[in-house]
Amino acid sequence: MWEWLLLFLLGLPLAVSVGSRWFMFRALSRAPVGAREFCGLFLAGACKDLLPLALLLALQQAALFAGFLTPAALLAGLAAGLGVLVVLLNILDAGVYYNTRQRVFPLFLKELRPRNIAVALSVRQKAALGGILPLLAGYAACFFLPRPVAALPPAVPAVLLALAILLGLLALAFGRLEFSAASYLKARPSTPYMDIHRQFSGKLAAIGASSPANFAACLRNRLGRPQRLLQAADYSRSEQRSLERLGLLGGGRYSERPPSPVRYKRIILVCLESVSQLMLPFYNRNLDPAITPFLQTLLARSPRLDGLWTSHSPTDEGLYALHASRLGCEYDLKHGLGRIPSLSGLLRDKGYATCALSGVTRHFGNKDVFFKRLLRYERCLAEEDLADRPGSRYLGWGLADRSVYSAALEVLEKRRDEPVLVTVETANTHAPYYYSRPEEGFPPAVAATSSRLLRAMHETDLDLMFFYTQLKERKLFDRETLLIITADHSPNHGHEYLELFKSPDFWPDRIPLVFATTDPANCPFSRLRKNLACCQLDLLPTLIEGLGLPRLETVQGRSLFRGEDTPVIREFEGKIRVRHGQTELLVNLAEGGERFDGLKKWYYNSLLQPYRT
Repeated sequence: MWEWLLLFLLGLPLAVSVGSRWFMFRALSRAPVGAREFCGLFLAGACKDLLPLALLLALQQAALFAGFLTPAALLAGLAAGLGVLVVLLNILDAGVYYNTRQRVFPLFLKELRPRNIAVALSVRQKAALGGILPLLAGYAACFFLPRPVAALPPAVPAVLLALAILLGLLALAFGRLEFSAASYLKARPSTPYMDIHRQFSGKLAAIGASSPANFAACLRNRLGRPQRLLQAADYSRSEQRSLERLGLLGGGRYSERPPSPVRYKRIILVCLESVSQLMLPFYNRNLDPAITPFLQTLLARSPRLDGLWTSHSPTDEGLYALHASRLGCEYDLKHGLGRIPSLSGLLRDKGYATCALSGVTRHFGNKDVFFKRLLRYERCLAEEDLADRPGSRYLGWGLADRSVYSAALEVLEKRRDEPVLVTVETANTHAPYYYSRPEEGFPPAVAATSSRLLRAMHETDLDLMFFYTQLKERKLFDRETLLIITADHSPNHGHEYLELFKSPDFWPDRIPLVFATTDPANCPFSRLRKNLACCQLDLLPTLIEGLGLPRLETVQGRSLFRGEDTPVIREFEGKIRVRHGQTELLVNLAEGGERFDGLKKWYYNSLLQPYRT
């Protein structure tokens, strides 16, 4: 009986591991996933899951043979073993994340600081740790059922310890400690299995199917009833008055006298990764202008928006707010593929060729689904499509930004004589910040600091100048060209950003936006007031009027050609903050959050607008 119970309890964590990965594999079945990819994912995750089990088995056997058999001693060993394991794994993860050019052991020593421990054990990490609860029953068997294994030979602890070390090395080799560790270790991953995990980690995160942590949710989503669409709700009179004070109800979304639209043949949208106005000397006078000289000049002489706030993050959510003027990207990915109007969809209907480019693997964020099926881009070129181009090189997340700009130039060359929208998504300014220039290549204001962020910003500025200069030299930047430079969102993580700019948190901040043309006087966007309070949701309705596109009622933002401040709407970690004039409100969308049903109703009612037809 004891033997069967022990086998059951020890087999439970293994069953959870195998089962969760099977559901994970099924969730990826819409995209082609070969046997090699699945084996890589399974082996990498299984090593991670088995590592603590092997460590605790070794500890239990050592306790048995040393004579420490009291329940209190065994319980203390269980708690200490799990605690040390969790802290070590998280500190190691943080060390690899923030210092990619050093070896793991120096990283561990360097990152053994209270602040980094706190960062490593953040709310998200704590939530992930909840995934080990299904495994604890098996681990407990190692301590509280000593009799069936007490007769094992003395060599067992040494064998189990060796197994634990081997599994730990395999877990490192397969890159499955955490997504961040797997992604940031090297520009070109050192093992094929790390490459596999890096390619699929974004898709796994998007569907919420990571190992035992979300096994119950995976099982429920697969076996439960299909998720129903949300239901619209009516406002009470008091809720309506409150929403009107916030500027969310009442008044039109578009101007009564829109500008004369300009039809540009080439529209180029550059979305810089995680760049806020605090990072630009043009807005932050504490920074030396030599850090970003090109952007300094471009912002000074071109139509721009100085009061533009991030509406949502991370990248997909920010790009979605910009392209579709909507929050709720995750909801629309589940229910609205092909149903949500967007900038690229509107231009495509007008005969534009549309192409989005990114140096990151297409599996991160499921780019094919996001760009092609949700935003309706005709083409999406990612790392897999661009890696073999002459001159392409890796830097950080994937291909260096300059490699992506070069590919965008080729797309524009091929489409020289037809209307085209090209969107470039950069990555080098994503924490922990990437650059390739030698130290002697940086200006003194940057070289005098140890900041990776400022170095990455300087190189980003040089890459932008390269792109701009090449557009002019190839005669692709003329009166029929509109170049829009903005950011997908302000930084939403990275301790250096907080420390360098004394920012209290990662709540969405202001981001740059500039309309570059050869004829600013005749650009419709030169009419916009630079200091209008606005957010990313307002960009699509503004572009609709400036470019003469069909007006949409599904947008959550308002056209800035109305000449009025708009409600600044920002979503972060399940909360929405709305500010309009002197009125500001923060509401938790989750059940049990702060009570203001009117704002929640507005959020869901506006989210459901495209689904009512």
